[in-house]
Amino acid sequence: MKKALLLIAFFAIIKINAQNTTCSNNRDYEDGNTKFKGKSFSLAIQSYDKAITQIEGDAKKPNLNYDINKCMVDVYTRRATCYYNTGNYSAMKSDAEKILTLDTVNADAKALLAYFKHKAGNKKEACTVTRKQITKGSEVAKKVFEDCFCWSEGIRLYKEGTTESNLKRYDAALIKLNEALGILPDSGSIYAERAKVYLEKNEGEKSLADLHTAIAKKTSNYKVYYLRAQAYIKTDKLDSAFEDLNQCLNLKKDYYDGYVLRAELDEKQEKWSNAVYDYNLLIKMRPDFGMNYYKLALVKHNGMNDLLGACDMYTAAANRGVEEAKEMAANCATPKYMRKNLVKAEK
Repeated sequence: MKKALLLIAFFAIIKINAQNTTCSNNRDYEDGNTKFKGKSFSLAIQSYDKAITQIEGDAKKPNLNYDINKCMVDVYTRRATCYYNTGNYSAMKSDAEKILTLDTVNADAKALLAYFKHKAGNKKEACTVTRKQITKGSEVAKKVFEDCFCWSEGIRLYKEGTTESNLKRYDAALIKLNEALGILPDSGSIYAERAKVYLEKNEGEKSLADLHTAIAKKTSNYKVYYLRAQAYIKTDKLDSAFEDLNQCLNLKKDYYDGYVLRAELDEKQEKWSNAVYDYNLLIKMRPDFGMNYYKLALVKHNGMNDLLGACDMYTAAANRGVEEAKEMAANCATPKYMRKNLVKAEK
């Protein structure tokens, strides 16, 4: 009895394995595959025609030793791809539609049909569909993507999103940038631009998530580190912001905005000596801009209790037209005020 059961199980396994075999004993299919690999697409089509005739005949027979639907999908997919490569798009469309009746999620068929959408003018949807099929492993989708110039479509959407962002139409910008990422998901620049939009919408965590991705894809861009520093400040992660600003300024040593933000961050963290250092750098970079003198005066006056040093900066700021500095500059020029306040400072 045990031997009989073992034999039944053995033959059942053999049958299952045989049914899992795709297009077994179909020499025309294998011949077509050989020609396909050699890019002899017209000759491959002839072999696939014969293979399909055999498969259709097999479908009428009982007790098949292979999965006929799977085999049919494979052969039609190869032939559709050959039609695409030879420019016979109507035949390609017919085969692709046949494939989807047998395999509704077939990536190659969806990519080939996307080509028709693109030619009909629906470039955005066609390129988005094609990109999805690439992620599923479709090789023909890569060719369709290139043939349809989907890179340019993604860049167009990215530029439109950037324009909307610059016009402060942030919801419209997000729509365009999301569409761009659907086509070009590996673009660090698009993630960075979307992060800017999230930052403007006060969605700091979303901005950070996009910037982490952008930096992973484009680590040498100083502006991305600057932007992430802004997002860190927005989410009250000041130490991380400081690290990113340092990285930004290592990459772009004359980046004025980077020093401005770092100086402001120094003040937030009450790192007064660092703030003095950064404001002095800013003054050196733009010696005629009075507001930096005024900010340095405030740091020295309020943060470091250095009235004499602050007075020099108040005066310099007032001389450069900073209204906020003029009252203190006048006080600094008054001996009575200075004697009184210097005594307070010493206490």
